Amino acid sequence: MVVRGVAGSEEKEFKERLSSQIKSIESKISEVNVKITVITDHVTRLLREMDLVHLEIGEAVVGLAAYNAIHDIHTKYDLYADRFF
Repeated sequence: MVVRGVAGSEEKEFKERLSSQIKSIESKISEVNVKITVITDHVTRLLREMDLVHLEIGEAVVGLAAYNAIHDIHTKYDLYADRFF
């Protein structure tokens, strides 16, 4: 009887420790989930801002092409004007 009582006590302590460890693991998992959510939000923001930068670069390239076209037209008009006027 005494042996059985000690074994039962050890089993109860084991279950309590196990339960405590599981709660600790659940707490850590919750912390990790929060941190992953923050990282995901930051990555999403970074991707959005990179898209905006890409768009601005594209607009700058289009603007440069337009400026070059206007400059080319102006140069050709000057050559035309020099020949005929």
